Amino acid sequence: MREIPIPPMETMILVGGRLCLDFANTANREGDAARNERLNSIHDLFTWSERQGLIDRKEAERLSQKAGATAYLAARELADTIELREALWRLFAGAVAGQYPDPNGDLHVLNAALRKYAGDGLRPSEQGFVLDSSGGITSWLWRPVAYSALELLTSPRLARVRRCPGERCGWLFLDESPNGQRRWCSMTTCGNRSKAQRHYALSKRMQ
Repeated sequence: MREIPIPPMETMILVGGRLCLDFANTANREGDAARNERLNSIHDLFTWSERQGLIDRKEAERLSQKAGATAYLAARELADTIELREALWRLFAGAVAGQYPDPNGDLHVLNAALRKYAGDGLRPSEQGFVLDSSGGITSWLWRPVAYSALELLTSPRLARVRRCPGERCGWLFLDESPNGQRRWCSMTTCGNRSKAQRHYALSKRMQ
């Protein structure tokens, strides 16, 4: 099977249209299984969060130092964060497929996150205000991601969530096109790749 190059976290495109969908897209999919994992360390999570504006560079550096001093805690929090990501991906992919979620499964993971981090506070930062991260290495991330999912799952916009059919992609995105016919996560990646594959197949048949 031909290898598809996977951009690093620093350059991966953000196409979800909502924070929770971009978070779910930090891995590609082959079927329903996660592939091409981008959250390979807690530092990858800091990079993604900085790109999303959830933390600034100074906070990312502070958290990196904290993670280095508490490696076991950082590894555990990264694993919990990936568990939340997988639950969100299955919830939204299931909604795209018209499937009703198990209240004791992925929905329970999201509800637990909402309850656990409902009390987070704010503190000033160079870019305005951010969630206080004093409670843990990743606590500042869970609330905005979980509330982004809450907002979308309870909105009529849920019907506009799509799953990219690109080869080993499976990314989720909110289709905000006027006619609601957006198919690809991005025309510059999966869209163009599909066009090239169709052109190649056609040229082979014409030989």
